[in-house]
Amino acid sequence: MGIKKGMTYHFSVLARQLESSTLKIRIELVNPKGEVIGTTNLNPEAKEWKKYSVNFVATATEPKAKLNLWFEGKGSFDIDMISLSLMIPGKTVPVDCVPI
Repeated sequence: MGIKKGMTYHFSVLARQLESSTLKIRIELVNPKGEVIGTTNLNPEAKEWKKYSVNFVATATEPKAKLNLWFEGKGSFDIDMISLSLMIPGKTVPVDCVPI
């Protein structure tokens, strides 16, 4: 997917933690060499389905970036409806619709 340096990206996901779980999500944008060009963390804590979201800024322009999700901690949880969008004042644009 195309990513632009200095632009703000909006990540969202539906998630629910299972019993005794302490998992967290690390969200990364990486270039083809695996170098991180944007990162943030998310800590889903609800036992019921809930939408979580976070914004972060890309540190480089990359036409072929990938989105990595790392699950850190112990336990398990359910996730659904993963989304990454470009934040533009007044609207949110899906990343695959943004020319670079």
